[in-house]
Amino acid sequence: MNNHTMKRCAAAAIRELLKYEGVETIYNNTYKTGARTIKVYQQALKRSDVDLPRFKERVQDVADAFNFDVKFRTTKGRMWGAPAFIIAL
Repeated sequence: MNNHTMKRCAAAAIRELLKYEGVETIYNNTYKTGARTIKVYQQALKRSDVDLPRFKERVQDVADAFNFDVKFRTTKGRMWGAPAFIIAL
């Protein structure tokens, strides 16, 4: 499998993990550089009572299974968007 396919599979696995945690609204982005991100608004995480430190460890375990590094970011939100939690592959 090529790198693009592996990232798509890793993103799908992380999305399923989020669904298992009870998060319903999940966004995927793919960039021309090959980077893939999964974005969840922080309100959705609060509604689902996700334990963020434990969840980060589980996402890291999934990424390790696919041999990818994961970066976690949070945004403050702006006029057009709410605060978000972003997982970058």
